[in-house]
Amino acid sequence: MGCTSAPDPIGVVRRRYVRSGSCRTTPHFRRTTHRRSRRVIDSMNGVRRRGVLAAGLAGVGAALVPAGRAAAEPDGGVSFVSDGAGQGGRRVLNCNTGWAFWREDVSGAHKSGFDDAQWAAVSLPHTMRLERKHPSVYDVFAGIGWYRRYFRLDPQDGGRRLSVVFDGVQTDCVVYLNGEKVAEHQGGYMGFVVDITGKVRFDGDNVLAVRVSNLDEPLTPPGKPRTQLGFLTFGGIYRGVTLRMTNPVHISDPLQEDLVAGGGVFVSYPKATTLRATAQVKTHVVNETADAARIRLTTALYDAEGTAVAHATDTGTISGKDGRAFTQTLSVARPHLWHPDFPYLYRLVSQVFVDGRLVDTVTTRTGIRRIDYKADGFYLNGERLYLRGANCHQNYAYIGDAAPASMKYREVLRLKLGGFNAVRAAHYPHDVAFLDACDELGLLVVACEPGWQYWNGDQTFVSRTYRDIATMIRRDRNRPSVILWETSLNETHYPQWWAKEADSVAHAEMPGDQMFTSADYGIWGGEYDVDYKVVNTDGSDPAPNVPFLTREWGDWEDPSRTDRAAGESAMVDQVVIRQRYLNGDGYWDWGGLDANNRIGGYFLWVFEDYGTNDVYQKSGAVDIDRYPKYCYHWLKSMQPARNSNHGGPMVFVASAHTAGSEKKVRVFSNTDRVLLYQNGRLVGEQTRADNAATAPNVAAKGGSPYYTFTLPQFATGELSAEGYLGDVLAATHHVSTPGAAHRLEVVADDAGGRAALIDLLAFALGDSSQDGKKAARKLLDRVEPGQAEKLVDLAGAQRGRALSAKEAAGLRMAAGLLDRIRPVADGSDLIPVYIKVVDADGTLVTDSSATLAIEVTGTGTLIGENIPRIATQRQKAQGGIGYALIATGTAGGSLTLTATSTGLDSGQYTVRTEPYTGTHVADGTHPTWKNISTLESQGAQNLALFKEATASTAQSGHAPADAVDDAAESKWVGDGPDPAWWQVDLGASAELEQFQILWETDQTAYQYRILTSDDGATWTTTVDAHDNTTMVTTAVHRVQVTTRHVRVDILGAGDWWPSIREFRAVPPGGSGGVPPADPGPKIARDQIKTVTASSAATGFEPDKAFDGDITFGTGWSAASPAVPQTLTAELAAAHGIAGVRIHWGKDSSWYTFDLETSRDGSTWDTALSGLTRSGQYTLPELFAAPNVRRDTHHRHPGQRRWRAERCGDRGDDPLRDAGLRKGGASPARRTG
Repeated sequence: MGCTSAPDPIGVVRRRYVRSGSCRTTPHFRRTTHRRSRRVIDSMNGVRRRGVLAAGLAGVGAALVPAGRAAAEPDGGVSFVSDGAGQGGRRVLNCNTGWAFWREDVSGAHKSGFDDAQWAAVSLPHTMRLERKHPSVYDVFAGIGWYRRYFRLDPQDGGRRLSVVFDGVQTDCVVYLNGEKVAEHQGGYMGFVVDITGKVRFDGDNVLAVRVSNLDEPLTPPGKPRTQLGFLTFGGIYRGVTLRMTNPVHISDPLQEDLVAGGGVFVSYPKATTLRATAQVKTHVVNETADAARIRLTTALYDAEGTAVAHATDTGTISGKDGRAFTQTLSVARPHLWHPDFPYLYRLVSQVFVDGRLVDTVTTRTGIRRIDYKADGFYLNGERLYLRGANCHQNYAYIGDAAPASMKYREVLRLKLGGFNAVRAAHYPHDVAFLDACDELGLLVVACEPGWQYWNGDQTFVSRTYRDIATMIRRDRNRPSVILWETSLNETHYPQWWAKEADSVAHAEMPGDQMFTSADYGIWGGEYDVDYKVVNTDGSDPAPNVPFLTREWGDWEDPSRTDRAAGESAMVDQVVIRQRYLNGDGYWDWGGLDANNRIGGYFLWVFEDYGTNDVYQKSGAVDIDRYPKYCYHWLKSMQPARNSNHGGPMVFVASAHTAGSEKKVRVFSNTDRVLLYQNGRLVGEQTRADNAATAPNVAAKGGSPYYTFTLPQFATGELSAEGYLGDVLAATHHVSTPGAAHRLEVVADDAGGRAALIDLLAFALGDSSQDGKKAARKLLDRVEPGQAEKLVDLAGAQRGRALSAKEAAGLRMAAGLLDRIRPVADGSDLIPVYIKVVDADGTLVTDSSATLAIEVTGTGTLIGENIPRIATQRQKAQGGIGYALIATGTAGGSLTLTATSTGLDSGQYTVRTEPYTGTHVADGTHPTWKNISTLESQGAQNLALFKEATASTAQSGHAPADAVDDAAESKWVGDGPDPAWWQVDLGASAELEQFQILWETDQTAYQYRILTSDDGATWTTTVDAHDNTTMVTTAVHRVQVTTRHVRVDILGAGDWWPSIREFRAVPPGGSGGVPPADPGPKIARDQIKTVTASSAATGFEPDKAFDGDITFGTGWSAASPAVPQTLTAELAAAHGIAGVRIHWGKDSSWYTFDLETSRDGSTWDTALSGLTRSGQYTLPELFAAPNVRRDTHHRHPGQRRWRAERCGDRGDDPLRDAGLRKGGASPARRTG
């Protein structure tokens, strides 16, 4: 029976898939072969084209190309060699500096003569607005931005083909050159190139202008509205830009030519063993001249020492304005096979000669390896390898997604040293600089196309999903690190015909047996090669022969969500709950994790904290500033101690050792046995073998469960742990009770590289004690950067015998890691720095929130300087640690960051930046542009922020300015219980749409008026709440007013004094910078009399939906997937109900439901009907029905019962918690 499908959105007819048997819609159908005929719509010398690029780029001379390195090195997996200007060789120039930026749409900005004198000077990568350290969708900029770059070209380059390569622009953009539109591109995660040959001037300035929009675009994947999307799109030219010059006869770019499995250089390894490997190299050469060209193509493979190990030569004729693909086979004897523990890279050098003259050279980094997936897991080079991975977003503190290559390298290094051997690049293609580091450091990658809980059947959206798949594979197909292609839309219910075609596109792009695609088992997983969630709700296995991974586990809800500011107890709880999960006692669709004998591996959600559509998410193993939480060190202990690629033997004491610390002390270690001492006295000794019983499944998979020691009592001093391999002390760690804060210590973030090097050096010297580490540190200080061989020699001399080859290799590797992140004066590099509050002995004071003042002098600048909104120049330490980013200039030299805090000794960090060895595109003549801080008014969410505030009275320590400082912990308080006024001057007249007042408390009802004035003298009442009786934390008033001055007259506050934590004046389209406020306080649990349900699974009784526990796997769940199901709560008394907040059972599920109310439990009124929500939606649902209190100025008859009817979700997902929000007044309590 034949299965038919709709017309193909990319302009050709979709194939009819004919199979024996019936046409099925089950997700469990699996294909038996990948060998299908592929459709083509054009050909060039027999090479097939698909035409996917039209889905994303339109314009004169426009085409897509692979992205390049984002900072100092403008190349990714492919690099280019020049034979000199004017000599016909390929040249790549850095175009990341010298840009002007404007954060508003403006007419005429594309024209050469446009006046941009008021614009800001910026470098790339660039985000359209610097954001707060902990961002959410409500405070991140969304809108239009313009970029302009003046440049000049050497007339000697007049005969070359010239292209501007954009590595990534978020989200949609239009590109102009000298006033002419030359390209348009949709999509923020893949690079594109604009051919400007014949359009540039060689006798004067050229002006490149780019209009960028990160506004919602439902036709561009991921497509979901930003307020519902599970991650942030900050906007801007957030990856690097280069100017590429080539001879008219050159090796093409795989994305530019739009050839299925073609274009550029494509290398694969049909065979690879330790004895011999066969490389198949496909090279596409184009001839842009009008005449035929006779060319010679030579391809050579070089090992890491620079020795040619294989080569091939071909000749041929290419017609004018045509291209030709050459296929060559290389044989490599005794190859070094690429592996995460041995990431050996070769260089494949392709050279094109015309009439004996070299005209083009392209170098491709490649690793020789073979992969496979079987029912029992992942295989690399014929051996099973358990994947211990994490999901990773690309956002960073302050700069959003706009990070240079050095920070991407740090990211991969930190992952590697944290015990991870794999990463899922969620939920989109990541920067090539990130993937370069994965190739180099040995981190396996799941590459994902853009998508997240959103489907759009429009043909444009569909065609762009196919484009994303094809271009992602073409860009990254040569990478040894990429082992799986997630050619599905994450957690999206797409149709089967789309899944078929998506998989077909992927296999066409990489023919052979090394392409593996992935998707959720329950969403047409049978169309893919590897599935996630191959598990039934009862834990049984529905498809034992299907390769199986867990793409996300641990998730983002409490107690998995915490940060260092929450303290050691919360960070310990994160580890405790996650070990329980990892041992098999977690949510059903995680597949049992280590308890599942056949699972191929897992990916923690998530590696780093990140901004999202809800509140800032703190479920990472590291904070957004990448400072590790306890969870990071625990996961590091999952790797073998004898594997130096992950840092080798380790031990970590998860305690701050203060009087408030638990007497139970958790210690993480991968050694054979662990000893814990308190002030030199042995607390206990435990072996790894005996401790395995605490989490047997974790131990059986080779991991190390945490150790638990119990102190007899707290005693100020030191906790010290020792880890032994056999009888050899292999690792130590100690923590000391912090004393009073004494000084600031400033250190650059090296991703843990220096600490790992010191540990390896101490181990090599035969003394891993604290004294041994001090000796290793002292030895390391004698070695300048880049002197790894000197370090090896000194280590051998100090211990009295030469290091073994393995020891020496380990030290060279670790020293080389630090060399790779030395700051470069390229105008784009960033140096991340931690500012620590320490006591007199250097111990971190973990509970300090000291206010830090930060200044940078020399050849660098502080990111966020003169922008108080993002709190970098003046910030509060979190968990005793502050964070800053230093931007390098274009001149090498010394720069210094100085940190001060009242009552503490200052701290300094000084570094000399390395000179940049590349070449920038020559600057044109332009105005002297402004500092980026001058654009702060553009895109503001709260016009009152940091503006001048005054008040009738103020209590000491609670000044008027504290109500506009973006810090909820501070507040303005009037000096007594009498009525008082507070006001703010916005600085200029502005249109306002909303006033928000964050009161000091919700335990009283404030009576007040909000007045506005143009001159600060004559006032008009805009909001009148003089008779308010509603007790809420935040009062929100929608208005339509244009004003400069705003005053709040507080007429009464019960027993409290007049006070305001934050006041926000919100312009049209703004949010105030915060999520929507709860409409009222939560109804107390003792006011909920009974909870019943239509059915309930064992262990998931109805009353658990109101127990306050929102851990995954808790709450109410129906007894079966059948719908509808009903949950009903009876209140102890009548209440005015404003709405509900629901924590759904699973973040990746979707729920459709009604909310109803009743006075008597018999007659029900529908308050909300047919709502559909993602499981990650936790904002309050506000009632807007008769007899339900909604407005803060009115009271309505109360309700006694509340019911949620589940109409279309999975019945086996529990409802973790539902909070009722009430209206009306409660008695005032106390004075302020």
